[in-house]
Amino acid sequence: MTDYTHPIARHYATYRPLLHTPILERLLPKEVSFQTGLDIGCGTGQSAIALAGFCDQVFGVEPSRDMLQMAIPHPQVEYHHYNGKKLPFPDGSFEVVSFAGSLFYAKSQTMADEVVRVSRYPATLLIYDFEVLFDDLGSQITQHFEASDYDHTIDFSGLKMEGLNKVSAIRDQISFSVTSFELAHLLLSVKAVYHNFAATFKVTDPYARLVDVLKTLAIDNRFELPVAIFASRYNLV
Repeated sequence: MTDYTHPIARHYATYRPLLHTPILERLLPKEVSFQTGLDIGCGTGQSAIALAGFCDQVFGVEPSRDMLQMAIPHPQVEYHHYNGKKLPFPDGSFEVVSFAGSLFYAKSQTMADEVVRVSRYPATLLIYDFEVLFDDLGSQITQHFEASDYDHTIDFSGLKMEGLNKVSAIRDQISFSVTSFELAHLLLSVKAVYHNFAATFKVTDPYARLVDVLKTLAIDNRFELPVAIFASRYNLV
């Protein structure tokens, strides 16, 4: 999965847009409740905590120790390091499993088989991601992004999905409001953007300089940013 160095993990942990819950609400029936959930690639915990809104207990697994060191404590969430191979749980442990922006790095036949193994019938599998659209911020910002092969729409297509049936898919757009300070953290949580701004400003951590640039672009120190959301739901059959 993603190689987050410590400074990038700090920016990632400091601010993430609160989009996980609204996406989960679109994927799950109203008033649904699970006993146990698993969030694979939980990062610093935002997605696991969002899943905890629908579960009594959630286990978050993450391969980056930098991320886990900054994981947000929550009474319903337990974090585990994941070696990228066998999930550290018994067969039939979970009623719901989620991948929030992590399947691109985790997708494999082994992972699909492991998800089926740790799921308990009739389990639900949720795959979702979002893309903040920065185009309207202007060339001062967008020139620091590099072309990427990252696929926000990825699901388990192309793999042997014995036991899992895709039941729905969502493609939509929403928006959220963010300050210059929050937006700087969001931008610098992207590895290429972080290093490009560091080189441009000739500093080790470009946060303060980037905030100054963003303030010149903001209206009342706030931005309204569009977000494309992508989600799929599978059921264990």
